[in-house]
Amino acid sequence: MRGPAGQIFVKAACGELRVRSLRYEVAVTRAIGRHPPAVLWQFESDGWLVVGTDHLPVLTPTCQPAAPTSICSSPH
Repeated sequence: MRGPAGQIFVKAACGELRVRSLRYEVAVTRAIGRHPPAVLWQFESDGWLVVGTDHLPVLTPTCQPAAPTSICSSPH
């Protein structure tokens, strides 16, 4: 999403197992702390857990026929 402060990534889940999984993901992300994306905020409402994190640029891998051990590589 893009707002006045720039881009953020928003992830949401509903249902007991999905919310539990997302809570775990948020806890692990916060525990690591020194690696992006940082959790900026989170809230729960009507059975939904919604989390906002730093937006990270996407690097699209380039896939080409190559040796079996090196099929895809990320652009640098």
